[in-house]
Amino acid sequence: MDSPNNAYPPFPEETLDLKRYFFLFLSKWYWIAICVFTGLFVAYLVNRYSEQVYSVKASLLVGNADGRKVGQGVQNLMREMNIMQDRKRIENEIGVLQSYTLTRTAIEELPDFDVTYVGVGRRGIAELKYYNRSPFVVNIDTTEINAIGYPVNINILSKNEYELDLDDGTPQKRIRFGEKYHDHRFAFTITLREPDSFELSRQSNKYYFIVNSSHSQAIAYMKKIAIELNDKQGSLLSLSTSGYVAQQEADFLNKLMEVYIRLDLQEKSLTAENTIDFVEGQLRGISDSLRKAELLLQNFRTGKGIIDLSTEGRTLLERLEALYAEKNALRLQLEYFEYLENYLKTKKDLKGLVAPATIGLDDASIAAIVSDLNQLTMERDGLLITLRPDNTRVLAIDQNINSLIELLFEKLEGMRKVNGIRIRELDRRVAEQEQQLRLLPVTERELVNMERMFNIHEKFYTYLMEKRIEAGIAKASSVSDNRIIDEARADMAIVTKPNRKMNYIMGFIIGLLIPVGLILLFDQLNNSIQDPATISKKTRTPMLGTIGHNPYESFLPVYDKPKSSFTESFRALRTNLDFMLCENKCKVILVSSTISGEGKSFVASNLAISMAMLGKKTLILGLDLRKPKVHSMFGVDNAKGMSTYLIGRDNLESVIVPTNIPNLSIIPSGPIPPNPAELSASDKLDKLVAELRDKYDMIVIDSPPVAVVTDAVLISRACDTTLFVVRHRYTSVNALDLVDDLTKNKTITNLAIVLNDFKKPKGYGYGYGYGYAYAYNYGYSYGQQYGQGYYTDDENGSKVTGFFKRFFG
Repeated sequence: MDSPNNAYPPFPEETLDLKRYFFLFLSKWYWIAICVFTGLFVAYLVNRYSEQVYSVKASLLVGNADGRKVGQGVQNLMREMNIMQDRKRIENEIGVLQSYTLTRTAIEELPDFDVTYVGVGRRGIAELKYYNRSPFVVNIDTTEINAIGYPVNINILSKNEYELDLDDGTPQKRIRFGEKYHDHRFAFTITLREPDSFELSRQSNKYYFIVNSSHSQAIAYMKKIAIELNDKQGSLLSLSTSGYVAQQEADFLNKLMEVYIRLDLQEKSLTAENTIDFVEGQLRGISDSLRKAELLLQNFRTGKGIIDLSTEGRTLLERLEALYAEKNALRLQLEYFEYLENYLKTKKDLKGLVAPATIGLDDASIAAIVSDLNQLTMERDGLLITLRPDNTRVLAIDQNINSLIELLFEKLEGMRKVNGIRIRELDRRVAEQEQQLRLLPVTERELVNMERMFNIHEKFYTYLMEKRIEAGIAKASSVSDNRIIDEARADMAIVTKPNRKMNYIMGFIIGLLIPVGLILLFDQLNNSIQDPATISKKTRTPMLGTIGHNPYESFLPVYDKPKSSFTESFRALRTNLDFMLCENKCKVILVSSTISGEGKSFVASNLAISMAMLGKKTLILGLDLRKPKVHSMFGVDNAKGMSTYLIGRDNLESVIVPTNIPNLSIIPSGPIPPNPAELSASDKLDKLVAELRDKYDMIVIDSPPVAVVTDAVLISRACDTTLFVVRHRYTSVNALDLVDDLTKNKTITNLAIVLNDFKKPKGYGYGYGYGYAYAYNYGYSYGQQYGQGYYTDDENGSKVTGFFKRFFG
């Protein structure tokens, strides 16, 4: 068999009540309007007094980033000599453009960046950066100390003088333009930019300037410069930056690209310069030898009178020249090997390493290692722009570089041994040819030796001169692979801040969300009963009626204001009770609540008056023996009553007190007894109620709160129905759980709820509560068309009052 709890039907699933929230927001429309207006006003102030921020763009083409050979002539020559790298990593080039070194170099080459000029508005709120358009120029004495980042206030008084204020408590000073100012913090001279055309501004002549630090400015521009690759397959970069002065940002971008291209050319020239230095070192040694050989040959020919060699002597000379030319080439390679080893041992920066092809060395393995070293060096420099030297990626590249250097040393040692063997072989062949040379006449033999030395030195000198000229041409005619496509232009700058439209939208949204959020937050945190719908969602106990807010000072408005709409709500409650207790001849109604302050005594008293005004003989029984209130509402003596009757001190006739209201009597609670629960549970109370049923048509019992004491539960056994009073925006929603338990467990039979002190929010429609729908909405919702004049409060209300009631609830 199912228990009563199991038979009790479940509550329907709760859904989002959009209508409730709509009317909740509508009832607080003025707060929402104030916040939205405040948000829009703040947005207006931001738009009005914020300094505009401009965005400037430029585009730069980074050549060879895709591996293709661009350029002709000298560029190809540099590639053939391995003086120039054929490919750049676009990621490294972006890192170079955003590097601190490049940024600071660009800033240091812009003299207008040394000082920031700011104009102050009349109210001291709005500020405007001037850059190189300020009416005055500050010439900093770089030999003296100047405080960085400290504002110096200037008030121009005339074409001849200005007022200086340092905001440090020192008196303001009047100084003439062109006169040097010097103290322990500053040393500068201020002059007018255009003294002949200068005129005082009608708005404001107040300014301040700040001496800038190249370091801090470089860091600031590193953070705000943005570089994007327009096409992943290409190498066209889009550079952009933003600031308060469009011309200043444009000058920075243009100077940055200029410095980037110049440094690229310098890097290319470094290899060519090292090649020239190496070749010139060899030329210095061979020049003296060539000059001496030429002088000896000339003197010998003149002294001996010999003009030319014989056929046999010419043949021997050509053979010896070929052998010595090959031997000199090998010795040049050994010189290059020695240069390469010294360079790798002494230089930390491997940029500018002379390529093997420069001196005619065609060994592919050495050329590949040198090329790999250059590539790894470039990659390492690119990583160091954003990473520390102890980073794992940088350390990995360092390890690869060291491995390649060790491999190169091994290759060079092997090549040195091979060249030694070849040189010894050449010496042997030279010795053979010299043996044949001894067969010639002495004079011809000497001439062959002299011409041999001269021709060898001349050919070697010519070879070195060719290499020197090639490297010089490469250095002088090198062209950067990078070029500026679009320079940054101030007249094409875009205003990014303040975004007026977006600020107004954000001001509206924030101004709307803040009150809506707070209203929802307070609504969720508010655990009191907010509307009749809450009662139907939390309990199956029926709601018998709704009593509106008492607009009068009287405790008995049903009697004092019988024609008011408020009184009509009690009439509706009375009617609902008649339908609920139609079979009972004498109806005994118990009125209780959860806690004190919910209006149970008020409801009981006015409900009894409403029944008495209907002509029914009514009695109010004061059974709140702990905190009696009914007697004070009717102004009767509480010296005797229910407590004195239940203990047998007084009889029934002596405790019944008639009131000045026809058909209404009252039995007050009497003095507060020490044992109210025992008195409420006595059989004498049951006999009293049975006796009173024969004398009265209606009996209304005022009892203590249910959640505080058990008196009301004990008294309910003798009653036909129990009205449980809950107060709008006062009673906790958790109290409905108690009501629901009393109904499910049948602790109190015929339990019904009355919602008291209901303050109708604006927009709540017809139908909340049977009694309330008739009494409250009928009189209030239809205004002049329906119900006007039926109630005394309608007749006394003015149109203005009605207007405010409609809007403020």
